[in-house]
Amino acid sequence: MTNGHPMGSCRNCTLSLMQRCYQRHWWFHFIRDPLIWGMYGLGFIHGIKPKQYRVKNKTCYGCIRFLKAELMQKSPLFCRLQNIIGPHFKRISASMLTPEEQEQAKKRAQDLFEEQDSTTTPK
Repeated sequence: MTNGHPMGSCRNCTLSLMQRCYQRHWWFHFIRDPLIWGMYGLGFIHGIKPKQYRVKNKTCYGCIRFLKAELMQKSPLFCRLQNIIGPHFKRISASMLTPEEQEQAKKRAQDLFEEQDSTTTPK
């Protein structure tokens, strides 16, 4: 079943990186979660449904990366906010992770997309 959405792809696994940040710093929820909910709100306004992206691995269904990619294309407000908030958020989250963990996330993303040969889509 295809749904018109492009095949999702990643260079690194955001989910695994953010899970590490959440595990190490209880307060990280207070920084990231409002940003995520804002993205979901803008996504709703623009009719974006990240769970409808075709992915090769079910772990990646609904990944925030797909929502962010579409918001960058459809929402001038999101682009402005991303240019203001994004660098600060990236600096904070990167400071919580080792270079080895960042490399592992890149490998994980590559492995997830090579894990299955056939395209999987949500039902």
